[in-house]
Amino acid sequence: MRHLPAYRPSLRILLAIGLLGATGCGASVGSVTGLVTYNGGPLKGGSVTLIPMDGSGESFSGQIQEDGKYTIERIKSGKYKVCVETSSLKPAAQGMGSYGGAKGPGVPAAKMKNEPPPGAEVPAGYKMSSSSPAARAENARRYVPIPDKYADPTATPLSVEVKGETHYDIPLG
Repeated sequence: MRHLPAYRPSLRILLAIGLLGATGCGASVGSVTGLVTYNGGPLKGGSVTLIPMDGSGESFSGQIQEDGKYTIERIKSGKYKVCVETSSLKPAAQGMGSYGGAKGPGVPAAKMKNEPPPGAEVPAGYKMSSSSPAARAENARRYVPIPDKYADPTATPLSVEVKGETHYDIPLG
C-alpha cells in the first residue's frame, strides 16, 4: 500500500479552492438606474424597491429624486419584482393627533418612530427625515398619488432582470 506524502492533501485543498474561485460561485453584483414617470411627467419623490422573484434573498430600495431619477446599488444579479411607492410623502390628515385622533391637554405628544438619540451621528449618504412643518410641506408638494398596485408586491406588473449595470425606466399610468 502506498502512502501519499503529507503535502499532497494540502495541495488538493488549494486546487479545490482555486477551482471554486475560478468558477464564480458567488453572485455578481450590479446596480439599477432609471427614470420613474407617471402620466408622462417625472415623479418627484417616493421610492423604488426590488423584490427577488424567487422569494429568496433580500430586497433592495432607492429613493426617487426630484427629477424622477433613482439609483439602487449593490444588487445581486437576478429577476426582481419592482414596486414604486409615493405614500411616504402623503400629507397627514389635518386635525389628527396621536392616540386615535385625540389631542389637547393630558394627551402625550407623539414621538417619531426610530428617532435617534440626541447627538447621534447620521451615516454618510443618509439624511434623517424631518417632521418639521417645512419638511411636511415639501413632502406634500412632491406627493403624487399613484395606483396602489405599483406598491403591492403581489399586484405589481413591473419586473426587471439585473445583470451588472442595468438601466430600467419605469413609466407608470
